[in-house]
Amino acid sequence: MRPYQAVLILIVLVAQTYGTSIARKVSWDPVAVTVNGQRKLILSGSIHYPRSTPSMWDGLMKKTVEAGLNTIDTYVFWHLHEPVKGTFDWSGNLDLLQFLKTAQKYKLDVILRIGPYICAEINYGGFPAWLKEVEGIQFRTFNQPFMKEMGDWVSRVVEYVRPQLSINGGNVLLLQIENEYGDQIWAHGELGKKYIQWCIDFAEGLKAGVPWIMCQGSAGSALNTVNGFYGHEKLGKHWELYPDQPGVWTENWPGWFDFWNYNHNTRGTADVAYSVLRFFAMGGTGMNYYMWHGGTNFGRTPSYLVTTGYDYDAPLDEYGNPHDPKHAQLKSLHTFLNDNQEVFLQGNGTRPVPISLGDKLLAYEYSSDNKKFSLLCNDDDKYHQVTYKNKQFDLAGKSVVWVNNGVDVVYNTSNLPQRTTRQVFNRGPDLTDLKYTSEPNAPFQKLVVESTKPVESLQFTKDTTDYTWYVTTVTIKEAASELVMNRMGDIAHLFINDSYVSSSSFYLKGERGKYDSDGWKQSISIPSGLNAGTYKIAILTASVGLTKIEGEINGDNLADDKRGIWGKVTLGALDITVGKWQIQPGTVGEFLRVYADGYDKLYWSSEIKEAEDKPLKWFSLSFGAVKDDKPLVLDVSGLKKGIAWVNGICIGRYSNLPTKLGQRNELFMSPVLAEPSNGPTQRYYHIPKDFLSPSDHNRIVLFEELGGKADQVRLATVSYQTDP
Repeated sequence: MRPYQAVLILIVLVAQTYGTSIARKVSWDPVAVTVNGQRKLILSGSIHYPRSTPSMWDGLMKKTVEAGLNTIDTYVFWHLHEPVKGTFDWSGNLDLLQFLKTAQKYKLDVILRIGPYICAEINYGGFPAWLKEVEGIQFRTFNQPFMKEMGDWVSRVVEYVRPQLSINGGNVLLLQIENEYGDQIWAHGELGKKYIQWCIDFAEGLKAGVPWIMCQGSAGSALNTVNGFYGHEKLGKHWELYPDQPGVWTENWPGWFDFWNYNHNTRGTADVAYSVLRFFAMGGTGMNYYMWHGGTNFGRTPSYLVTTGYDYDAPLDEYGNPHDPKHAQLKSLHTFLNDNQEVFLQGNGTRPVPISLGDKLLAYEYSSDNKKFSLLCNDDDKYHQVTYKNKQFDLAGKSVVWVNNGVDVVYNTSNLPQRTTRQVFNRGPDLTDLKYTSEPNAPFQKLVVESTKPVESLQFTKDTTDYTWYVTTVTIKEAASELVMNRMGDIAHLFINDSYVSSSSFYLKGERGKYDSDGWKQSISIPSGLNAGTYKIAILTASVGLTKIEGEINGDNLADDKRGIWGKVTLGALDITVGKWQIQPGTVGEFLRVYADGYDKLYWSSEIKEAEDKPLKWFSLSFGAVKDDKPLVLDVSGLKKGIAWVNGICIGRYSNLPTKLGQRNELFMSPVLAEPSNGPTQRYYHIPKDFLSPSDHNRIVLFEELGGKADQVRLATVSYQTDP
């Protein structure tokens, strides 16, 4: 066989296996990630496939390319793909391969962050709930049961996406193992160090042919990347530890996620633009917006206290449309970066040397054979006027000015586009056939657990429901005005003699400390008080997500997470912990699946006034075919707190409770502002086209915990108004 014949046969075999695309070898040098030896300036944005739907992907990719990005970034969501051990789902909005191919259609490369710990404001940071039931397991540490399960999953993902790896002609440039471990290694000690080395060795052993990255903490053979509001602040330490690696920023946060019952978080456009150009000025050559499109936390996926909407104040809003001026400003900046990328990427490994223009004032100079420009940076919060090359320049606080040839200002991060887009919610299709059915108090079926005291609920619920009942009968000899649960992981509603009394606080801290600490102590007031007597006490705990990271629990392991009630309970002065308790996971409606195929198993009444402002009600509403192409949303005005389904698909938790000014935790993040609001954190809930019925009949089912006026619920469509 002649040499050229062997080459031809190899090409044919590769084409048969992976398609006709040409293999691309990806590596990195001290300056940048390289593709077939050519350096690539990475301009990337995070788009999560489960937080969007297939009908949205094409538009999202198209708008991403039009905005000047060349790469997208997504996590892989283990808990969604394998919700039950050994049962896998790659369909619908979990069709990762189709998502990658849609990106490839628009010539977008992909950073695939497998993790499988991903954080992402998702339950357990992406670990499935069944994982905590594996005997002897501890998460994210050198623990054989964990590493066995993690290894099996990561291997499966690599094989699944192998056709899309760049080495096989696909568009996956980089793979990520683990995530943000450097911030949490303190919780794992020496075993954490062994684990992180194991992660790298294991990943390399998979022979993917694509470089591995590790965000915020690497064992050395993977590319270390940084996260934060200001990537340039971490580049110095990065290059001190990894002098032969380029500067890659995996998460530039253009906003922040929201917390139930607190105000919407935003980040100023000028501050985001400053952070981007400041990073590239210093010599960074890869940057990703987390998030570029936030999307929606469909189902019961969001972690503790995180809202269903994951808008993130991102350049593309929750529904996938440009959010100006942020989108317009960054699109303009990307044009300058793309037009000058060969200048940023030149050199033999040396990085630009800053020129001091004063305290917190720097200049970086770049030049090639036919281009010469300078980036004047003001890292101070205050305005400064600087002299550079005998000319004066005005620098706003935290800004970068791009100067060509030392004279002409061609871009200024503080000069914002005048165009602003606003979402306008217009009345959508009419809702009809409003009905209700009542959810009974527990216990209600044979699966009730008998116990001598309250115990945590995940062992019973397997995280398949938010709800757990704790029921007992007590006799008190003196008046009581408060129920105290020393360890309780959720929001709780108190019923006495089957009548709703009150609830625990809806305004919770995120960082509550170890599970055995008083950070988990909660109380419920009894406004009218109780006199001496015998009472049925029923406590319905309602989960608002599971812990996502060790820092929220002061270093405890995520595998030890607890929900429901697991500590001392007192009613007034009486300790009622030990006694005869009945623990009931879930609700009748969930058990019967009344939101889907079990709808007809309960009687639904049209006498809606009977259900008004009464707790524990299921509501049903219908609507016809949707012909409008505008995004469709559910307006939960009139209700208070619960969960919503459309055509049997859970679109998420809702809360219409008033907001509390400020941020959920005490960690003050200066780039993030909490916008004052008199309304709820979230009023509108996305219903993607993919969730609609092909017939003319669509059904909404709502489980309302506290009681409301369901006749005020509406559908709306989203349009956009541009303010000059």
